[in-house]
This record gives sequence, structure tokens and C-alpha cells, in this order.
Amino acid sequence: MHQRLLWTREYDELFSGRLLAEIESVAPDLLWIDVINTLVAMAAASRAIRCLHYTTSLSQRIGATPPITTALGHDSPPVQAEAAAWARACLPVWGSWHFYEHALVRFEYPADRVSFATCFTPELADVPDHVLPPAALDLPAPAPAARLHASVPVDLDRPEHVAPELERFVDGRPLVYVSLGSRAHRFADAPTIFRAVLSALRAHPEWQAVVAAGSRVDALEAERPDNVVILGRAPQIWVLRRACVFVTHGGMGALREAIGLGVPMIVVPLVNDGFGNAARIEHHGIGIELPLDAVDGARLAAAVARVMRERAVFCARVRQLEAACAREIAEERAPAIVERALSSPRGTPREPGLRQRDAASVDPECGWWFASSIEALGPREQHAAVGAPGLGRAGFTICRELGPALARAEGSVLARVELRGEREHAEPYVTGRTLVRLWQLDVRDLLEAFALRCVSDALDDERATHPEVVDAFVALFARHRAGQDCRAPLERLGAPRAHRGYVVGLEALDGHSHQAARFARDTLILVRCRQRAATAADYLEVRPAVIQEVDRSLVRAVADAAARGGLSS
Repeated sequence: MHQRLLWTREYDELFSGRLLAEIESVAPDLLWIDVINTLVAMAAASRAIRCLHYTTSLSQRIGATPPITTALGHDSPPVQAEAAAWARACLPVWGSWHFYEHALVRFEYPADRVSFATCFTPELADVPDHVLPPAALDLPAPAPAARLHASVPVDLDRPEHVAPELERFVDGRPLVYVSLGSRAHRFADAPTIFRAVLSALRAHPEWQAVVAAGSRVDALEAERPDNVVILGRAPQIWVLRRACVFVTHGGMGALREAIGLGVPMIVVPLVNDGFGNAARIEHHGIGIELPLDAVDGARLAAAVARVMRERAVFCARVRQLEAACAREIAEERAPAIVERALSSPRGTPREPGLRQRDAASVDPECGWWFASSIEALGPREQHAAVGAPGLGRAGFTICRELGPALARAEGSVLARVELRGEREHAEPYVTGRTLVRLWQLDVRDLLEAFALRCVSDALDDERATHPEVVDAFVALFARHRAGQDCRAPLERLGAPRAHRGYVVGLEALDGHSHQAARFARDTLILVRCRQRAATAADYLEVRPAVIQEVDRSLVRAVADAAARGGLSS
């Protein structure tokens, strides 16, 4: 029987209901979803759509083995206590908890089926994470965890373009390959590693190196010794087949390619699972971890020299690990995982959110709608939809309050509208068959001012605990107000993970003002809820009052703008 498999990674319009409606229109038998998109699986469950999670990294669970976001080795003290602390603390302090809270309510997902004892995103008991890399790469773990490994192969035969100049450059000397992945341009510390490589190679003309530096080629070219070639992007498989050692940040994709081609590694972890991957490389004896704060030309040269000197031992271990991976891959677990999911019984679809249909309503209902442009609603004042209204399916969806309307904003044109006739309530949204536009206003400048105020307030609230970070961000806001680029200083800042929301909000300021306002509002709400809540229950209790407090300035600004324009709010 032919089965359709819908592969999705996008959920930008998830809470608006449009993505869910699009998924339902395809009528998939199975959703194969990246683990970072847990919210999509929560939404799909409300419509009884079967789901599988996959992850290209090792397991993100915090349990019997050290988390992949830490550099703890297998012989480290037990981390169960740390895991339990994480699980208890994550609900009120999780960086994106407000999104998951919204999903639990919006899609009526059972909270007791969600685990936050994870490194990146919550795990759903009904949609377990299936790990694409083989279990052999991980630290020893109990058998049940190993069964979640799909163990798929990597493509080591993909076609690559190799420039003639590169072929001539590789002349038989021991070759060092250096790459920090496709996101190297976003790593503030990448130049430190690249310059250490140039220094090490300058001191060792008997070696040569190929450095994939992304957008930093021009900045490094003046310091390049003759035995180094610097490329924006390298034909990685071709180079690895000729390399003696691979200097990497520890991304799983590059790690698997190096293992598949028998190349020992020197890992300088920078972000996310790079730290855990480095610990696992050390555990398996297939490379050396070099912490970032220990990176300079001399130390890197010493590490390369050690790999060169002990290359036979390192390569034997790499081959042994690759053989273990190959045995898992030969089992072809992925098809069985998919077949098992396809044969599982479907649940009963439920209407996501608390919906109430009001078919006989006579009184119009007023609300807000952020449109993409003045022309978005067209020249007519009244618009009628076909079919029974339903969030994400048919009709026009508005919000009674400005804050929720901003959460679904498509642009910076604010329309005051009303719904008439049949409508459906799914708090905080109302969807109706007939929409009447009362007035509209371009609020681009107003939203940018609101975004700046929100993030500045969030920074002021945390000045007592993080003064250095706050001062750095205040300086960045000053640069932005002066019309100067903020992205390069952001890279150098290297803000703590707790401040990701500020970074997102600030980056959004260089884009669309409605995005900036949405991200900044979420940031301030999150910060103030953290300050007032010790537990998840406390968080949910204080959040409505915090939202009202944060939105007060936006409501006042819109009212003032409407009054100046002679409009009634």
C-alpha cells in the first residue's frame, strides 16, 4: 500500500492555524518531524495525525549518560541529580517555555505527556525522538535508549566540485583540514581558531592545511602562510579522503563524515552538542578535545603533532568505531520504525483550543488585525468568506486584545475590524464569516519603539545580576538608534544562553518592526515571569498579569495614534 510521508521543518504559522490546515489538506499518513519542531507534533496530535521525531544529533535526553551539551565524560560522577534538577527547573526558566505553554492550551496537549528533561526541546511521550546517528557513537547507555537509534548512513559519495588549484596545492605533505561547519560565520570565536591554525602551520612548513573559513576568507588572507589555502567552502569529502587530521567544532555531520573516512579529529567545541560530541570523541579514543580557552598556535600545533605521531593508533580506533556503526546501519532500522508508526492506531481528532461556535450572533464583535500592507485588505470595507468559519480553515480570524494580535501579525499595518454573523471562539482568537474594516493605521514606528522599550525594560530588570551583558546590549541599542550595523558586535558579544531572547529581538530590529515587537514582547514577559515564579504552577498563575502589564504601553500608544488620526479605538 502506497503511503504518503510529509516531511516538515517549518512552523512559522503554526499558532495561526494555517500550517495545521495546510497539513490536513495533504492528508498525510505520517509526519516525519525534526525534533526542534516539537510544537508541530503537539499540533498534529490534536488532529490525530501520526508523527515521528528525528534528530541529527545524538540523544538530547538528560538521563543515565552525561548530556550532549556538556563536556562531561563517561567516567564523570553520576549526573542523575543534575538531570532531575534540570527537569524541575526547566518549566519556569525554559527560554521558549511561553511557546510550549501556548501549545499545551491551544492544542489541548496533555501536560503529563511532556518531558523537559532534555537539552534542547521538550520530548513527547507519544512521539519519541529517533536518533539518526548510530548508537555506537554515543557513550555506553542502557539498551532501551539504544533502540531509539534509526542508525542511517551518511553520503560519502556525493559529487563535489574540486578546483584545479586545490588539486595542485595538495602535494603529499601531511594534510590538516579545518572546518567549523556551515555556520562558522556566526561563531564569534571562529577567528581565534582560524588564526591559531595559521600560526601552527607557519611554524610547521612540513605540513599543509586546507581551511574552510566561510565569509572570513578575506579577513584571514593577509596572515596566510604559503602552506595554507583558505576557501569559503571546501569539497569536504574530497579533502577528508586526503587529510591526516581534521580540526572541527564537533558538529555531528562533519564528525560522522570523518569517522566514515577514517580521519582522526581535534575538536574545539563552540556551541550546542559540540561539547558532548568532543567528550565522546575522547571516550572512543578517535581524537583530542582542545577547549577554546586553550587554543593558540603552539597548543594546536602540539595536538596536531600528537595525532601525526600516534596516527596508526588513532586510525585503528576510528576504523573500529566505523565498523560498529556499519553493523548498526546494516540492520536498516529506519524502514521498520516508519512501518511501525504507520501501522499504529490513529487517535480521535479534537478541536484544538477551547472552541465555541456562535451561529446566531447578531451583535458584531470588534478586534484587531495586523496586515502586511495598506492594500492587504483590498479596497472594500466588507469581506465575506465561503464556508463555516474555523481557525486555520475558513473565515477571518481576529483578536480582541492587541498582544495576541501582535503574536499573529503579518505586517505593521494595524486594522480595527469587526466580525459579523456566524463565528467561532478559540481564545484568544475569534473567527467569523464576515469581516468589516473600520479603519487602519501604519504603526511601523510605533512597533519599533515598543520593541526597544520592551527589551530595554527586560535588560533593566536584570541589571543587578548581569551588569556586563546589560551594558553590552545597551551599547548595541545605541548603535542601532544611530543607524549602525549591530550584527558584528552581536557575534563578538557571545551573550549567555539566558539572553538568547535579547539577541533574537535585536536581530529582528534589522528586519520588520512587527517581528521585533513580537520577539521583544515575549522576551520581557519571560523575564518578568521568571522573576516572580519559582515553579511552573507559579509561572502560569502570574503570566496573565504580566502580559497585561507589558501590553499596557502598546495599548496606550495605539490609542494615542488613533486619537491623533481622528479614529476611534
